[in-house]
Amino acid sequence: MEFESDFIARRDALTERLPEMFASKLVDAFVPRDTSPRALLELTVIVQGENISTREFAMYLALVDRLYGRLSPKGLMSYAHQESGRLKIAEIHKSELQIVFQMFYEHAESVKFIAILLFLRSLPKMLKTLAEAYKSFEEAREVGDRSEIARLKEKERKQLTRLQRKAIRETINEEPASRDIDETSKRRLVSLLNALFAQELSSLSGPIRFARQQVMAITLRIKKND
Repeated sequence: MEFESDFIARRDALTERLPEMFASKLVDAFVPRDTSPRALLELTVIVQGENISTREFAMYLALVDRLYGRLSPKGLMSYAHQESGRLKIAEIHKSELQIVFQMFYEHAESVKFIAILLFLRSLPKMLKTLAEAYKSFEEAREVGDRSEIARLKEKERKQLTRLQRKAIRETINEEPASRDIDETSKRRLVSLLNALFAQELSSLSGPIRFARQQVMAITLRIKKND
């Protein structure tokens, strides 16, 4: 798909490639149109509050930060070196461990939290994707012929793309707000998330384990800021 290859070819600043109409439709599906510019958009990760793996928790939070950076207008490299504008945890609630990220509501900027929400909800479904990647890697390592290694790598890429897109599509369709997204926009959203997964694949084993074992829910809501 041209839209997807455009995302993958450009390893940074994914939001620069988002058609304005697509971004607008996506935000309108998740956020009421009459939302005040003074409102806060909250992305909340609810985690089981005991026996948390420190390492995997840190990997999960680092993933969220990288996703936010990749979706920033100037891309991950610029985001990583800037001193302001970084994603911060606004609140932590202890009754259930609730990690709250906040941003002032801006129509265009809201795409970041929506994409991160759907990415994180897709993580538990990606275990099979990683298993297939490891299997293909082992097959390629056992083969000495370079042409065969290249063939196996291409086979791996196609398998991963197919599995990722299936898991992402399932996550989107499970979201009630997706009923208000047309099919063309859904395909573009799948391509965006698939490009993010392709960039993060080598770093996902820890976050996937954390998502499957510890994360109870991930929510997005509007909070009045009067």
